[in-house]
Order: sequence, then structure tokens, then C-alpha cells
Amino acid sequence: MNRFLCTAMVVVFAMGTAWADDPVTATTDKPAAEAAEQPATATTEQPAAEEPATATTEEKAASSTTEETTLSPADETAIRQLVEAYVAAFNRGDAKAVAEQWSDLGEYMSSSGERIQGCDAIQKKLEALFADGSKRELKVEIQKLRMTKPDMVVEEGTSRVTRPGMPPNDSGYVATYTKVDGQWKLNSIEEIESELAPTHYEQLKELEWLIGEWVDQDDEMMIDTTCEWTANQNFITRSFTVASKKSVEIRGTQVIGWDPAAQEIRSWMFDSDGAFAEATWRNDGNRWTIRSTSVLSGGEKASSVNIITKIDDDKFTWQSIGREVDGEVLPNIEPVTVVRKKTETPGAQSP
Repeated sequence: MNRFLCTAMVVVFAMGTAWADDPVTATTDKPAAEAAEQPATATTEQPAAEEPATATTEEKAASSTTEETTLSPADETAIRQLVEAYVAAFNRGDAKAVAEQWSDLGEYMSSSGERIQGCDAIQKKLEALFADGSKRELKVEIQKLRMTKPDMVVEEGTSRVTRPGMPPNDSGYVATYTKVDGQWKLNSIEEIESELAPTHYEQLKELEWLIGEWVDQDDEMMIDTTCEWTANQNFITRSFTVASKKSVEIRGTQVIGWDPAAQEIRSWMFDSDGAFAEATWRNDGNRWTIRSTSVLSGGEKASSVNIITKIDDDKFTWQSIGREVDGEVLPNIEPVTVVRKKTETPGAQSP
């Protein structure tokens, strides 16, 4: 595969929840620090009209800070490790390992009001959830950790659970942790329903099989490609590297998305040589036709029709026809087979 052919391929290859899918999330009753933030009630000698004004946000924050206990680095590390173990166990579908992170009297409350109390009941609920064999991935972002008492920590954060073929399930949560025999355990999770972010997942889901890492190589060149969803699954990004045995020749990025005005899938590509391209995508079953126009690094204008044909979830072919550069017709590129990179299962490791 010579460099010119490879460059042409890259430019025109515009390829380019936790409970029943509710993210497992958490909180408990308001900590004593919040109660301390309320303005004091007027004394009996004072008329009701003379009640003190409501504390400002700054005064409340100062009051809360003085009431809370400082979270030590060791305790914060222990809590974060617990969260990592929880997420890893959930993503493995290991209900027992998830339940082991809870205290015996732990309580989960969903945004719909469902309550599940006790680590045994939580384990049974998870076992029923995982029984369908669907692959679920939980991601958690800790936004705040604070110690309200020497043996209690409150966590605030957000979570996302994704499943193949379905839009993501996002929520906020408040979780509390308590020490049991010197070890931190999850004591409660209260899920907070979040407003649904706009998403074009439904329009792009037929391209979801592209998500992952792919490779196309021969004796001279290798093209590595990684396709990922962006936040809210509104776009698919494709990052690629073209390398010879001696060096990296080209790097680039492509963004595939739904154009709500034109009611069609479009893509935009930019590479390290300074070339850029845009394209429209249309499919007929497993065959995608991508009509691309581009500007090369020297200012030449190019166009092509690229065809992606899905063979199975781990293999597809790509070819390019109708290729022109500044009006000069170029030879077609015959179908090239691209395969998914095989990755080892990480086992019990945290994601």
C-alpha cells in the first residue's frame, strides 16, 4: 500500500442502569450540618416581626464548614477505592461483589421511590437484573466528598449506565458511607432523576457497531482506528493513525453526527496534513454509501463515493469509487477488509 493510496484512503474514508438500567446511585437524610445552617428562631421576648434575616449563601457555607469534620486523605482514598470496586463489580455482573460493598442495613432508593433495604435484598435485586446476560457499563463521577461525623461520609455525584442498542441512563445521586468494624461501607444511595439531555442516538444507533478499535494493515502500512461515542451519544468520533514500518505518516479525526436540519447523517474529517472533508451517509441494510467532498493540503478539491459493507460485528469492507481530484479521474480502490482489534478481558480489574 503506497503512501498516495493510503493518504487517499484516509481522506475519502470518512468513516468515515443500575436497577433495570437505573444507575446505582445514593444519599441519606440531611446531615446535621444542614440543620445547623438554618437561622436561629427569635427568643420569646422578641416579636415575630423581628426574626433574624435568612442567612446568606456565604454564611451558610461558612456554618456548614465549621460543623463538618475534615476528611482525611486516608479515608478519602478508602472511599474512592470502594467506589472503584463497586463499579468494577457491577460491570462484571457480579451481584455478590457489589453487595459486599454495602452495610448489612444499607438502603437503596430509586428516583421513582422504590426502596430496597439490606445487602441481601440488594444482591437479589442485582442478580435478577444481571440474569438477562446483557452487557451493562456503569460510569461514576464523584463531585463532592464530605465527612459529616467521624464515622460518616456523604458523597455527591453523577452516574451513567449504558447498554448496547439503548440510549444512556444518566442520574445524579447522594450516597452515604459508614464505618463497620473499621472499614467503610456503603450505607445508603438515593438516586436523583436528572433532566434528559437531548440525544440523536436513535438516528445514529445503526452505526453503533463501529464503536471500538479497528485495524487495516499490509506489509507496508497499517491504519489504526478508534471509534467512540461523545457525551449524550450525539456524535461518533473516529480517531485514526496511518503508520509505515518507519514512522507515523498521518493522524486525523472524524466526527459523525445527525444533521437535524437536513435530516441526514453527516461527517467532518480533519487530518494532520491539513486536509479536510465532509460527507453524507446513507444506508441500505448493511451497506453504507458515503458521498465525500474534500480539500487536500495543497488546495486541490477532491470527491469520491465510499462504500462500507458490514460483514459481521467484527469485520467490514471499505472501497472507494468515483474518485476525482481537480477534475482528474482516479482509479477506484477495490474493497479492503478491516477487522476489529481483539482485546483481552481484564477479569477482575477495575475499568
